[in-house]
Amino acid sequence: MTPTRALVAAAFALGACSDDAPPGPNPPRLWLGLDGSEVQVKLVPVEPPPF
Repeated sequence: MTPTRALVAAAFALGACSDDAPPGPNPPRLWLGLDGSEVQVKLVPVEPPPF
């Protein structure tokens, strides 16, 4: 592959990445919350109370 073709391919690949995509169903931040035990945790969408 010539350097020009590699540069064009990289430009197309970077052009496919978009920062203005609509937000998905995932929360913007996840917190670690206790999951019934002090040694087991799970991801929760809201900040848990301090323990």
